[in-house]
Amino acid sequence: MQLQHLMAQHPGATVVVAGDFNLCIKKREPHLGAQLTQLLSTYGFHLANTTCATYRPAGTLLDIIATNRPDAVTRRGVTRCHYGSPHDFTRIVLRHVSAAGRRRAVTEARPISRIDDAEFNWLLSTSDWSDLHRAASPDGKWAAFLGTFTSLLDRVAPRRRVRLPPPGAPRITDATRDLLARRRALLGPGQNRADYRDVNRLCRAAIRRDHAAYYTDQLREAGPTRMWSVLRPVIGSGKGTAAAPPACTPDALNECYVRVGPTTAASVPAPQTAIPSLLPRVMSCVFRLHSVGLDTLYSIVSSMNKSSHTGLEGVSVDMFRRFFHGAGPALVDIVNCSLETGIVPATWKHALVTALPKSSDSHKPCNTRPISMLPAIMKVCERVVQGQLAEYFNDHHLFTDAQHGYRRNRSTETALSVITDKVYRAMDSGEISILVWHG
Repeated sequence: MQLQHLMAQHPGATVVVAGDFNLCIKKREPHLGAQLTQLLSTYGFHLANTTCATYRPAGTLLDIIATNRPDAVTRRGVTRCHYGSPHDFTRIVLRHVSAAGRRRAVTEARPISRIDDAEFNWLLSTSDWSDLHRAASPDGKWAAFLGTFTSLLDRVAPRRRVRLPPPGAPRITDATRDLLARRRALLGPGQNRADYRDVNRLCRAAIRRDHAAYYTDQLREAGPTRMWSVLRPVIGSGKGTAAAPPACTPDALNECYVRVGPTTAASVPAPQTAIPSLLPRVMSCVFRLHSVGLDTLYSIVSSMNKSSHTGLEGVSVDMFRRFFHGAGPALVDIVNCSLETGIVPATWKHALVTALPKSSDSHKPCNTRPISMLPAIMKVCERVVQGQLAEYFNDHHLFTDAQHGYRRNRSTETALSVITDKVYRAMDSGEISILVWHG
């Protein structure tokens, strides 16, 4: 009855049941096998595992595996015990069968990791950039850059259709795959059990080593600010089930995000009294953006995160980092043209917005958080402007000591240490401290 209820709740699903059933397949109790087969067929199940004995001294099949989809069984057999016990394990391999016929997502991507950096930088440095240098506007220069850069990428790493890997364990190396193939070969009949144990021990050690190297590299690239984005999939979020992708439409998301600014402004009450403001500092110079050199732009690009997001134009920050020695002069020309003319091309302002769910109820747009991914060239220009603006404020002492955000060598930790010190000073003086947070 439980099997019938389970199949009624999940029609079309692949159901596998396992049980402990002492059945001698050599010489005793042959009628029990027929009775078991008839019992399983009554509920729509078929015996799926092998007829080989799992307890070798007695020739007994102890473990029974049945499924309602015998056509999905691709392999069946017996796996030797890793600890030398005569009681082996029954196993079957099922082909994934989905009721909706869903397949792994397919996308188009370039094998950027297979590009030889030195060779591609040489191709970029010897290419004809005359169209880029002749263009007078940032739009024309960027279009010429994309034409040359994309054509060279098509030569060394053409776009191809790839299947996205399913979420799971990190990838392993080719050496570990060879060890896994050797272990599978030792599962056949007539193989030496001692050899299988040795190779199996090597496989487990290699997988642990690959996983440790993978997460070490991920943590090194992410840095301390993004450490939990790497560790959370491993240790779990602590909230039970993971949040599902947003189920609302793009129009509903866009309408919700556009209303955030006006709604927040309307909710802020007007001040009862005039807020005193400081007069601007009188200075003999004004802030002006100035052009950057090749070394300065290289240090800026090298300090940026290794983002592989290509955006709508197929260029990422990671490409700028790896291929700067070849494409650096062209990038300097584009950035300086934008700074000198004060023009930001419209294509640089087009961002890909991804809605991340903040809770399990993703049907409401207010329960999502938008992440905006700007083009790589726009991120580089923003970093150049931010550096010059911060330098101007520091040189003319325009930053207040109470500001800790967006300043070098300052963060929320320094702000917390200042507040803690003020509270301790008030306690030593016998005063009472009141902290007010408004969010």
